[in-house]
Amino acid sequence: MSVQKSPGPADVDWDGLRYFLAVARAGTVSGAARELRVEHTTIARRIDALEDELEARLFLRNPRGYVPTSVGEALVEAAESINVEVERVVRIARGQDVEVEGSVRVATADLLATHLVVPALPGLLRAHAELSVEIVSDTRQHDLSHREADLALRLGGSSDERLIARKLGRLGFGLYAARGKRRSVDLQRATYVAFDESVGHLPHDDWLAEHAPNARVVVRSNRQQTLIEAVRQGLGLGILPCVAADGDRSLVRLKGPDQVFSRDISLLVHADLQRSRRVRAVMDGLAAFVTTHAKRAAGASVTSER
Repeated sequence: MSVQKSPGPADVDWDGLRYFLAVARAGTVSGAARELRVEHTTIARRIDALEDELEARLFLRNPRGYVPTSVGEALVEAAESINVEVERVVRIARGQDVEVEGSVRVATADLLATHLVVPALPGLLRAHAELSVEIVSDTRQHDLSHREADLALRLGGSSDERLIARKLGRLGFGLYAARGKRRSVDLQRATYVAFDESVGHLPHDDWLAEHAPNARVVVRSNRQQTLIEAVRQGLGLGILPCVAADGDRSLVRLKGPDQVFSRDISLLVHADLQRSRRVRAVMDGLAAFVTTHAKRAAGASVTSER
């Protein structure tokens, strides 16, 4: 009589746990596929294979998605621990490179990508011909601990103790209007454009609450460039970054950073990657560029019109 062998560690597809975690987090195969950048059929196939290997049902399938079974729920915690260690191994390995070559992924906001990151690249890439830079720019903050990026250039700092933050300078913000529409401005009666709630609470909100508490906001957006265009079109006043607005002939500065506010520009890296030569090269290149253009970033190069 043959004895069926129970699955052991050598029988488990460890990479399959990565697919399992993605489905558990997203709740759907399609969501997991977007996160891992693979076809949804690949996700479904790997989950089926993992269940066969473990001889256990990990998810209940229903029209709304995948719901972990009791076994699946128990596996999530264990798989999360394994995933953290695997990511740590990868970060350590990536931090031991000996040549300045390969790709470095930089997470930032559209504004910083346009005015600080991309302008820093010509000199950096001339100095390091084997280096490439991938820029991820959107409104959310990418998780460096989970390898969503190697570096982050952000406004403000970070409370994550695993990250090393380096302050590069200040980004100045001013109050701007469309040049053609400008008149004697009554801040209390003026219309405004502002960020929407999806970006969270910002210093912009505090400034408006203090200086124009009854302000009527006529346009809201989660994108800085959209707000700049709204001010250009004369739809309202806007608190804009000086580095983007001062060079725009269609805008006029009404108040500068000394009357509005400034924010720290911070470069963040995970402690495990700080010694990587390619990551260090990009850090140094960004830091040098921001330092060289510190006055422009801070909005010190233009005076406000009264």
